[in-house]
Amino acid sequence: MAKKLDIDRLKRELHLVTDDEFFLQVAGQVSSRSSSDERRQGALLVKNGSIIGMGCFNGYEGEAKNMGVGAIELAIAGCARTGVSIENSILYTYSFPNDVVCRMLWWADIGEIVYVKPRADDNKLGRQLCEKAGIKLTQITRF
Repeated sequence: MAKKLDIDRLKRELHLVTDDEFFLQVAGQVSSRSSSDERRQGALLVKNGSIIGMGCFNGYEGEAKNMGVGAIELAIAGCARTGVSIENSILYTYSFPNDVVCRMLWWADIGEIVYVKPRADDNKLGRQLCEKAGIKLTQITRF
């Protein structure tokens, strides 16, 4: 039986970025389009190695802190608007989503969330929802 090739390990040895690192870097570029300097956030939805949706925070300067539309919500809405299913896709975002967004991802049957930073409030409810829904959670530390 042939050994399975560990592509991520090979990429690290060759000093190449892994797919997760690459898509997180693209999400970072998407965040540069955010309309608010305070809430600079980007999100990518990836399926079968291809980007199917993206979003960045969209609000106006001076709005109340909870106004505007988040990056993840815009990525989901963009896919919905064009009829693209996000079922079993991977979400790439810098910060772990809040519990409301975790519910949305559960209902959309997303497969995985790849993130860098946990939420400041730790969002235990969101993590529990994701675990119950079978959503894989991957925190990237090398980024």
